[in-house]
Amino acid sequence: MRNEMKTCFVLLIASCITLSAMAASTINTTNKWAWSSGAGWINCRTDSTNGAVMGEYVCSGYWYSPTAGWIHLGNGSPSNGVYYATNAAADYGVNHDGKGHLSGYAWCASFGWINFGWTNNPDAANAPKVDLKTGVCSGYAWGGSLGWISLSNMSAYLETDLLPGGADANSNGIPDAWEISETGSTNLNILSATNDYDGDTATDYAEYVAGTSPTNPGDFLSMAGFSWLGGTNLQLVWSSKETRLYRVEKKNDLFDTNWADSGFGIISSDSESNTVRQLPLATQGFYRIKAVLPLSP
Repeated sequence: MRNEMKTCFVLLIASCITLSAMAASTINTTNKWAWSSGAGWINCRTDSTNGAVMGEYVCSGYWYSPTAGWIHLGNGSPSNGVYYATNAAADYGVNHDGKGHLSGYAWCASFGWINFGWTNNPDAANAPKVDLKTGVCSGYAWGGSLGWISLSNMSAYLETDLLPGGADANSNGIPDAWEISETGSTNLNILSATNDYDGDTATDYAEYVAGTSPTNPGDFLSMAGFSWLGGTNLQLVWSSKETRLYRVEKKNDLFDTNWADSGFGIISSDSESNTVRQLPLATQGFYRIKAVLPLSP
């Protein structure tokens, strides 16, 4: 390392979240509206008990329109414990892939099925999605008898305040859906909050927070590289996942217990592999990369 660079880096995964079963609506009390030319304004919260819940894996609860009546997004309990199969009336609903893309089907007794996966390109401008940083929804769903349902327009938009992980039957802080999807087993005792199943020095809980694999010792949150760009500029590169957000935090004294945001705020990942940021270094300091669960409590 060149003498001009007197910055020390510490990589640490640190996050805290309290999970609970999906019940109360996550939809913002003000920004709760979708629009359909066939049904008019659709209230996506209705009330705190029956309103929609947008989760890390699935959506549930109800939207309501005086014209269309109730629109059901799912019961929150997919048969496989992770996503709705959407191949039977008993296991339908709207899925969320964790990256912001919505798919699957909602049901309206008056107008039939409403398709959230009408496009084969989830990144298309009109595809239904939720912003992981702001919770603001955009794009369209489609009902054959109802027409287009806009999640965002010039008059109003739909916003979720949270993206809960769902049920946590053994209360270990890790959603059951994540445990099942990562281990391929419904045995919820394989992973735990304090164990390190794959022996890569990151606990199973830390792997959940980082969105990395708890069964792959080569997959964990890490600094992929940093380089001096000249002057006082440094380039940071760290491993990242599209389902997670990040912070670059700093402190000037190694023995200080308080970390402060370095000025970037919440950072969206650049890709499923690495995220790159250039950091101006006015003074010597210590830095860490912190994984953040999107819209966590």
